[in-house]
Amino acid sequence: MAESVMPRAEARPSKAEAQVESFRQQVLKTKHPGAWEQTWKTTLNAGRDKYGRKFEADDFIRILIDLKAKEKGIVFTDDKLDGLADDYNQRSIDARINPRELDQLNHDTLIPFFLQQEGILEAPSITKVVANATAIGRRTVLGAIGKGLVAAQFAAPISAAGVIAAEATKGQMELPKSPDTSINRFNDLIRPLIETAFKKRAERAARDPEYSKRVDSELNSTKVNFLLFGYSEEDDETYADQGGSIGFMSYDLKTGVVSSVGITRETFVPKMRGMHYTIRGQDYGNRVPIIRYVYKAGGFDLMREVAEEATGLAVDYQMVMKDKVLYDLINEFVGQVEVDVVKEADTIPFKFNQHEYDNESGGIHIEKGRQKMNAIEFMRYILAGDKVNVAGKENQRPGRKNAAIKALKEAVLGKLGQEGVVGLIQLANFVKQEFARGDLKVDFDMGIMKDVIGILGRFSMHKLTRQREAHLPESGKGDLLLNDEFFGDGGMMRVHRLKDNSNEYLAAPKSIQKMVDDMREAQNKMIEQGINYDDHDKGLEAVGVMPVWMQVPIGGDPDTGDFRDYWRATRELVKARLSSGQTP
Repeated sequence: MAESVMPRAEARPSKAEAQVESFRQQVLKTKHPGAWEQTWKTTLNAGRDKYGRKFEADDFIRILIDLKAKEKGIVFTDDKLDGLADDYNQRSIDARINPRELDQLNHDTLIPFFLQQEGILEAPSITKVVANATAIGRRTVLGAIGKGLVAAQFAAPISAAGVIAAEATKGQMELPKSPDTSINRFNDLIRPLIETAFKKRAERAARDPEYSKRVDSELNSTKVNFLLFGYSEEDDETYADQGGSIGFMSYDLKTGVVSSVGITRETFVPKMRGMHYTIRGQDYGNRVPIIRYVYKAGGFDLMREVAEEATGLAVDYQMVMKDKVLYDLINEFVGQVEVDVVKEADTIPFKFNQHEYDNESGGIHIEKGRQKMNAIEFMRYILAGDKVNVAGKENQRPGRKNAAIKALKEAVLGKLGQEGVVGLIQLANFVKQEFARGDLKVDFDMGIMKDVIGILGRFSMHKLTRQREAHLPESGKGDLLLNDEFFGDGGMMRVHRLKDNSNEYLAAPKSIQKMVDDMREAQNKMIEQGINYDDHDKGLEAVGVMPVWMQVPIGGDPDTGDFRDYWRATRELVKARLSSGQTP
């Protein structure tokens, strides 16, 4: 006898599954185009005006939950708000919302609906689609970026002055308020970097009375600055010698412009006099010191002080890197760099990453004109010397290097402009990778890069690119090379000009005149001894006399005891250029 088979009852969804499906249906009923762009500004104003709130909470979802509850007379603790925000965002994820529809979500109605599901509100306002809606959330929805799924997160929009004012202490760096039109949502992506920078400034100002003298508060009020020091194996040095070039990348929070400020590595640094460090196996303590060895002489602390004294820019983050990092940046991130070669050049062999290049050919010929360079071609252009002596800022290797670095900066910003958040994630991961390789050293906790990557990964890229206010960083007109005007943008003067030009000599401070006199005397002795002129510079260095290639700030007096008297020309030039060049 055949067994009778009872029909199987369909499994009923659990309460949690029913809530998710109900939430999903509410999303479909209430979404509408343009909701996000309209609502985050409305929410910003409502929160600020009604409750005087500073948007220091994690995100707008938390703010919106708080606002909707307070409208019904309900006040949550911070812990309860955090938990509700997490639960709401998880429900958005579970509801499998299309990532392309994020900017259509009407959270103005979805949040009351969610609070009703949680038994907090009696009835949601869901019968009317309200125009003011937002798609901002901590983990609002899983969005596909590349081949992986990343949760879309939106941190609270912050203005430049809003972040700064929150961190500044009384009497320290009073900052102008930013108009509403200055809000740049890219700042949300790097908020950990911005907040940490201004927190550290306040801490340094509190413990170091010289800080407020070194750092120009007006110049830095809307900037975050990165000091980069790159070292190579030029001039028979090794990586262990750490002789390098120094420069800033300065990001303006209001305009979104990135400007570079380079300082010629031949610059005489009075603060380094008497410091002992070893270069090519020799003690350099008795030599006239130059900024090329500032990191070797005193590490990050000395480098920060000297850079701030010379420019007035606050050093927020420092990175010390081998030249190989530039090679890797091109090879692994940018691909190629388009460099404007203003004059053809014939180079000699060069050393890079402990390898000799062009030894067999004796060098190569570089044609004039715009050229797309791969990684090794770029390194040749900035490292290889010339077969014959050349003159002019465009032809000398420092001028070529400065132009090439500027081209690389523009290539990186161009890549970010194309890739958006994905590119930013790749760049942040690149920094972490170079740090792990040992080719990059930093003076900050690398955990901050993890925080930034976390925020980037939880942002939806199209939400930035479709926002007029959310432009990614651009290259501006404020790029500057502090170098003798014959080789760079001025602010500095080569010693040979003081030696050979009586007018320049007489205009210099007495302390500089004496150094030039000592140089002349030492040179005359070498001439009497029959020492070849090409060896004079090494001879001058060896006896602690200023060589002719060294540079000093125009009119700078190294012996007054006030660094501002010595660096006045460079500080004024930096302020003038960065204040006027903050437009793309």
